[in-house]
Amino acid sequence: NKSNVEINKKDGVILINFKDNYEGSLKLLFDLNKEFKDKILINIGKKCNVTIAEEKVKGNSDCDNEFEIRLGENSILNYVEIQNLNEVINNVRKNIYCSENSYVLRQLICLGSKSTKYDVNVYLEENSKANDIELFFGDKEQKFELHTNLIHKGQNSNGNVIVKGVLKDKAYCNSHGILRINKEAQNTNTFLAEH
Repeated sequence: NKSNVEINKKDGVILINFKDNYEGSLKLLFDLNKEFKDKILINIGKKCNVTIAEEKVKGNSDCDNEFEIRLGENSILNYVEIQNLNEVINNVRKNIYCSENSYVLRQLICLGSKSTKYDVNVYLEENSKANDIELFFGDKEQKFELHTNLIHKGQNSNGNVIVKGVLKDKAYCNSHGILRINKEAQNTNTFLAEH
């Protein structure tokens, strides 16, 4: 039901609101024929089950944007990002806030661009869970910088980050992350693997 999703754009900010109990999907297609520097705010209500497919394709303009995603209590988000740009620079900052009992599955696939940099922070409240899977394929002189941090703020939170890639020629990847467990985040389970 599309009436449970509101999308507005004003002053370089795209605001997407999913109302409580929403179940469905949304595709975000960014064709970068002009410079893309918008900020994207996504609010997901309580008890939602949402799939978002974000695709950046073609274009000859650089991309420098910021995402803020907030999951309501007891919500599920499956977020798929596919980046297959031309010889451009792609810089993305993404903050994901998981409320109590929420779950996010983030899947990133990097194929194109001359230079790609992702700075991602996932904040986990009580009983929340995040799985972050990042794949990259590079050749020639492509450069990837993938920085993903999981910040456990509430007890019984779970988070995993898995990064895998294939490079050839002079392609390069710098991947790292921090798994931070706050003092009050007892019984946390977290894992980071880079291959």
